[in-house]
This record gives sequence, structure tokens and C-alpha cells, in this order.
Amino acid sequence: MTIDGNVAYIKSLSSEDALRIIKDVIRDSSKVFFKHHAKEQMVARSVTRPQVIDCLERCRFFEEPFWSPGHRNWQMTVEAPSMDDWLRVALSLNNTTEDEGEANYIAVITVIRVEN
Repeated sequence: MTIDGNVAYIKSLSSEDALRIIKDVIRDSSKVFFKHHAKEQMVARSVTRPQVIDCLERCRFFEEPFWSPGHRNWQMTVEAPSMDDWLRVALSLNNTTEDEGEANYIAVITVIRVEN
């Protein structure tokens, strides 16, 4: 993102690029953070961190990436089978620097176990 005065210019994020970034980030699971709400929902739904990481490794989009101006990040919802369950994970992709691809991390917003 480039800021010129009060105008923020947001680079677009294709679905393919988002998936590439997700796969890249999860190679280092210390770059996957869980929001408080996600942790609560994981406990309530008996979902583990390894299940979420497994889901992210195999994911496809349930909701395509979109820019959230209020949070200033890209958000999306992905889903995939994971250890005998089907999970849906809402997440945001964040970048802490202006350098493309550097310091990327994932913030897991919520986790849902989808009933078959």
C-alpha cells in the first residue's frame, strides 16, 4: 500500500496470489496468529491448531479476498477437509512492511466446523 496525502492506494490481490501467500506463510507456523474469538470458537467446536494449519495447507476459497478498509488488511474465508472434519477459516493476510512479501503473517479470525 502506498499513501499519498490522505489517499491510500491499495494493490490488488488475486485469489491465486492470496493462496500462494497463505501457503508461503504457513511454512513457518509462528506467523499464524489466532484472534481471541478464533481461540474461543476452536475450544467450543473442538478444533485444534494443527487442524487449522492442515486446512490452510489444502484450502480453497469460500469467500474471495477483499480489502477491509477499517482493518487495513485483506480478508477472506477458506475451507478444506482437515483430519476427518471439514473446516471453514476466516482470516486476514497482513504485511508489516511496504516490501512485497516481507513479514507477511496470517491472523485467524474465526474457525467453523462445517457439518456434512
